[in-house]
Amino acid sequence: LMVAQDITRAFAPWNVAVFAEELDKAGELTAAMTEPSRSNEVRATGHLQDAMLALARGRPAETTSVLNDVARFDPELAMAHRAAIALMPFVDADSRILEEHREALEEWRPRGGCLSDHPVRGFEPLTCIRPVVRAYLLGLLEARLGRPPAAQRRAAEIREFADAEQDQGNGTEFEAAVLAEVEIQQGDTAGALAVLEGTPGYVSYTQALQSLFYSHSHARFRRAQALAASGRLDEAVRWYSSFDEMALYDLVFVGPAMTNAGRLLESAGRIEEARPFYERALRLLGGGEGRFGEMAAEAERALARLSAN
Repeated sequence: LMVAQDITRAFAPWNVAVFAEELDKAGELTAAMTEPSRSNEVRATGHLQDAMLALARGRPAETTSVLNDVARFDPELAMAHRAAIALMPFVDADSRILEEHREALEEWRPRGGCLSDHPVRGFEPLTCIRPVVRAYLLGLLEARLGRPPAAQRRAAEIREFADAEQDQGNGTEFEAAVLAEVEIQQGDTAGALAVLEGTPGYVSYTQALQSLFYSHSHARFRRAQALAASGRLDEAVRWYSSFDEMALYDLVFVGPAMTNAGRLLESAGRIEEARPFYERALRLLGGGEGRFGEMAAEAERALARLSAN
C-alpha cells in the first residue's frame, strides 16, 4: 500500500472492514493515507475513514478526536460529519449540541462547483455539492429542534438544487429524509413512512462507497424504524440488513441496526433468526462507550437468554 495509487489506498480499508470484518486492521490501513507525503485530500479522507471506523466500534470519544485531524486538512468536511453524527438516530445529542451545529452550518457559505478532482474525492458530495449537504443537515437539525417550517424551507432548497443539477435521484432522497424527520419529531411515524415510501430509495453503490451522505443511511435507518412501528417486521429487518456488507461509512449503522433487528425477531419468537443479528452487534460494539456500550450489553444479555431457552 505504501507504493500504491491513492485510490487503491482509499478502497483497501473498505474491503478489509466490510468483507473481512477486521475493523482494527482496516484502521491500520488508513495510515497509508495519512502520512505526511500525501495530499490534503488523501489525508483528510484517511482520517475520516478512521473516524468512522472508530464510531462503528462504538468509540465516540475517539471519533471526536480523529475528526479534529480531519479538520486540519478540510474543516468543512469535518464540520459536516460532526453534524451528521450528532443527528444519527442512535446518538445521544441534546438540543444544546444540535443548536451549536445549526449555528455553525448557518455561518457556512460553501461555494458551488467541484472543489477537487482528486480520485479519492470523485464522488464525495462535499466536493461538488456542499450547498445541498448544508441544506440537508440544516433541515434535519431544524426538524430535531422542533421547527417544522424552517425544515420544510430547507427541503425546498434541496429540491431546487436537485432540479438545477439534474440530480433528482439523490435530491429526492435528501428532501424526503428532511420531511420524514419532521413527521417523526411530531410523533407521526406513519406519516414519515409514507414520505419515505414515496421515494424509490435511490442509492448509487459507487457513490455510497465514498460518502456517508450518498449512502442515505439516515433515511434508511428511519425507514426501518417506521416499518417496525407499523408492524411490518420482515420489511424492517430487510432495511436494517441493508447496512451490512455495503460501504465503510455504513458500518456506523450496523451495530445499532443489528441490535434493533435482533430485538424485533426475538419479540416475534423467531429465536434462531435473531441470534446472528445479536452476535454481529456484539462483535462490533463489544467494549463500546455510552449508548453503544448499552447496545452491546443488550446483545450480550439477549444471547445468554437465547442460549438458556
